Amino acid sequence: MKRLLTIVFLLLSLTISAQRVIENPVIGVRGMGACTGFFIDKIVLNKDVTKFYMTNYHGYAEGKFLIVSGTRIVADGKPLKVISAEGITLDEWTLPKDNVEFVTHFVLNFPAIDKSVETIDFIEGDNPNGFHLYDIALTDQAAERIKQRITMPDAIRNYAANIQDNGESLEREEFTMQPATVKGKIYGYDKRFFAGAANVKFEVEVNIENPFLRRETVATEVKPDNTFELQVPMTVKHQAVWLRLKPNLYSDYVVLSAGKTVEVDFDFTQIYRPWELPEEKLPPYFAGENVDLNYAINLPLLRNFRKELVYNDEPMKKVANFTMPQYKQYILDGYNDYIKRVDTMHVTKRAKEFLTLSLKFEAAEFLSRAYMDLPNFKARVNNDQGPIYMKAADKDFIDYPKILGIDNIMMFYTEDMASVLQAWSSSCNQWFQYYHWYGMSETFEAKIWEMLAEKEKLSKKEKDIPAAIAKKIREHDTAHTAAENAFVKKYIAKYEQYANAEKQRLAEEEKAFRADVFRDGEGYFVDFDKLQWSNVSYYLSKGVLVPDSVISEVEKMSRPFYAQYIKAKNAEVNAKIAAEQARGGYYAHQPGESVADSLLVELLKNNHGKVVLIDFWNTWCGPCRSAMKNMEPMKAEFNDNDVAFVYVADYSSPEDEYTGVIATVKGQHHRLPQSDVDVLKRKWNFSGIPAYVLIGKDGMVKDFAGHGTEYFRMKINEELRK
Repeated sequence: MKRLLTIVFLLLSLTISAQRVIENPVIGVRGMGACTGFFIDKIVLNKDVTKFYMTNYHGYAEGKFLIVSGTRIVADGKPLKVISAEGITLDEWTLPKDNVEFVTHFVLNFPAIDKSVETIDFIEGDNPNGFHLYDIALTDQAAERIKQRITMPDAIRNYAANIQDNGESLEREEFTMQPATVKGKIYGYDKRFFAGAANVKFEVEVNIENPFLRRETVATEVKPDNTFELQVPMTVKHQAVWLRLKPNLYSDYVVLSAGKTVEVDFDFTQIYRPWELPEEKLPPYFAGENVDLNYAINLPLLRNFRKELVYNDEPMKKVANFTMPQYKQYILDGYNDYIKRVDTMHVTKRAKEFLTLSLKFEAAEFLSRAYMDLPNFKARVNNDQGPIYMKAADKDFIDYPKILGIDNIMMFYTEDMASVLQAWSSSCNQWFQYYHWYGMSETFEAKIWEMLAEKEKLSKKEKDIPAAIAKKIREHDTAHTAAENAFVKKYIAKYEQYANAEKQRLAEEEKAFRADVFRDGEGYFVDFDKLQWSNVSYYLSKGVLVPDSVISEVEKMSRPFYAQYIKAKNAEVNAKIAAEQARGGYYAHQPGESVADSLLVELLKNNHGKVVLIDFWNTWCGPCRSAMKNMEPMKAEFNDNDVAFVYVADYSSPEDEYTGVIATVKGQHHRLPQSDVDVLKRKWNFSGIPAYVLIGKDGMVKDFAGHGTEYFRMKINEELRK
């Protein structure tokens, strides 16, 4: 008996020594399909089989998953296909058997692997969204190497614990053109995360709400060592910008400072959770400049403010039927409540000041959007599409910049002061134009006819006609009597005189109101309101030259930086135009050149024996500009000797803007009088743009329509084959 027990013990020892168990193996990289809910509990290596003990977290009762029969492990480059499964059926969807935690435990059996193998990969089929796991450690040495590669250092992870409140306030904001720098590293990331996914760029993008041109975007791809660094253009010394780790891994505000560096690091391994990410984003780790502000802005305070007050189902139901004054008071009460919450937060004095500015901005943005949001809320909650208009009492509504005290330079710390400036201006216009000119119960036109009746000496026969006309206008009755038509014809000049005078009076009233709202402010609202009305934002956002006449007006404003900035942007545009002109590849038709009987004759003369595509466009036409850009790859496919691309615009395209655009578009360019272009439009019976005419090698028109790139690629190739 004793001998038998000894033999059994020896056999068990041999069996145990013949297998190796790796509990919770370290995994170097997960594919994007396996980043949540899919885990290896242990791997057992036997001499005749490799067993994977696994768990899938379904998340909810209807959650299901599938393991295909093409699943394999890869050891030393050799694929080993799954043999069998325990607890699930291969190629069939599996629902959770556990209705409490919604999990499924199962085993996959693979062929045995050589004991010298240190890492293996797990590939579930060929779908890029499948369960793919790379660099699974089978030895302690491999596990240690992988940990060193993917683990974020404790010094970075715990940096927030070192933030000290030295009692300093936020630095006074000021204008500048010095860029800021944002850099960082994504620890634990590997490009195999996106393996197999088409056209995926792993990049960092920063959106800057520039008060001069509204929005600028800069981006950079993450380098092979998982680091990134980006120069961010600034117009103020400090500003919150929108930073995105693409595709869709992180997006939130980060406070940058001109001439300084902010570091934003990410721990990619934190996306590997049993089910899903809290807040559905990677948490950032900050270092460098503004650490206290950046940890504060990423706290849930501002997100909760938006959700609790407005942008969620419950608050939306509450405010849907509010009047404008009620909504204003509701937002201001919510703002004051959140300011009290800031006072109790354990953050630095600077961070409290910044969060207070941000809450002011959020409240101002809510109020600036009210005349658009409230009709939408009402329609959504009540299924009622009826519009909500500003009434007479609502004039007091649009004094919220004064109440919140946001007309000061410190507000440029926040993410989008420019949008609040523009939205307030729109709110102001909405009230003055709608109430005075179009009114709730009377239209501007009816008011003017009544005004005319009061001020003009009308005959007995005429005195009742203006009231009758006004009544019909309000009732949308277009059937006028012969006497009414004769009256309108007789007094139309007087009507225009009174209408213009009333519009001028209202404009002066609006101007006085705007001045009163910002009487105690620092003048930034008024300044940027002027800049927006002078079309500075339009020119800068289009990347074209701001005219000298506009710059001259800007130079009269109180702050020299405005004109300095615009001139600097003009210098950039001029440099770009010069570089493109030096590169060549385009021809610009000069106004003095003859176009003979028609532009078509000129085009055929210059392009004999070629296929010619004529593109009718203008600088102000967004779809035209977009289509031109989309056609660039197609143009590169064709030889210049075989195909000519000709662009026709008219004089409605400002010359400076036109010159800047054509320098970047290879081809033959013509800017012609409207009458010349109209002749061609009538010839081919079209009016809208973009529009295209295709001419074959024989000089005959083959097609004219508004088709897109693929259509003309096909048609050009057809003509070239002839």
